Amino acid sequence: MHPPEAIDQMLLDVLQCPVCKGKLERVEAGLRCGCGLLFPIRDGIPIMVRDEAVREEAEPPAAE
Repeated sequence: MHPPEAIDQMLLDVLQCPVCKGKLERVEAGLRCGCGLLFPIRDGIPIMVRDEAVREEAEPPAAE
């Protein structure tokens, strides 16, 4: 049996964004794609449905 972290990474390696087919990265709030969508994870299951995704706002530039 694989440790939970390995299973998560194995799953992450095969999942892709259903909108742009981009690579996903695990963040605290869920799975984030480079296209700006954030897919939630509920009860350990990624919810890979476009209607459930949240569009992340671009971070404002740092003040100088």
